[in-house]
Amino acid sequence: MSNPYQPPLESTSTVNSSLDHLYEYKSLGALTAIITVLLLFGIVASIAETLATYSQLELLNRTRAGMQVTQADFIANAARVTSISAAALLLWLVNAISLGFWIVRAHKNLRAFGIQRLTYTPGWAFGWFFIPILNLVRPFQAMKELWQASHVGAEWSKSSSTKIVNSWWCLWLLSSVYGALIGRVLTLENSIDELIMGTKLSMAGFLIHIPLCLLALKLVRGIHNAQESLVDPTSSTAS
Repeated sequence: MSNPYQPPLESTSTVNSSLDHLYEYKSLGALTAIITVLLLFGIVASIAETLATYSQLELLNRTRAGMQVTQADFIANAARVTSISAAALLLWLVNAISLGFWIVRAHKNLRAFGIQRLTYTPGWAFGWFFIPILNLVRPFQAMKELWQASHVGAEWSKSSSTKIVNSWWCLWLLSSVYGALIGRVLTLENSIDELIMGTKLSMAGFLIHIPLCLLALKLVRGIHNAQESLVDPTSSTAS
């Protein structure tokens, strides 16, 4: 008979694991395929934005050089840039929503595997993206935990191979901060030289997005393949 006055044993997990047995493994295959397509379209959109912005830069350079440029040329190019940017923004929103579902599902799978000592719950693994200040650190830590636990399993805390996660997050922060700064710079444009500088900075921001998409692609596919291997250790999925 157990002693009712005996203090409860300390749990080795930093989250409530009493409900972990209720989680059921579900393959990330479908979500990973959707995100893969969206990220590839994101790369195409970034290239299209870069080309459209380059056309705008050429028009501005011709104007500064005193060459004849009609208002119709600027209007047509502005309409093209606006259309491409709107499509890219819509694509980004759909991708963000899909990635949110993917992150939650991937963290639920860790609990379905019975992996212990996890710090982040499935909901908060994605929810931290919306908390100011903390969203600079917590989402990275949750994704790092997801990567390690998916690749190593029960001994995930002993893993230190997170280069892809580190690179992805550094580029994510760079892209986010750069985008915010460029937004402020563009509102201050007055002269032709300032317009040219702002256009060049915008092009650089679009180019940063390309390697970011590639790293995100490698990240989600790597975790998906690792979890598939945990289900079937004999599978030979390439990350």
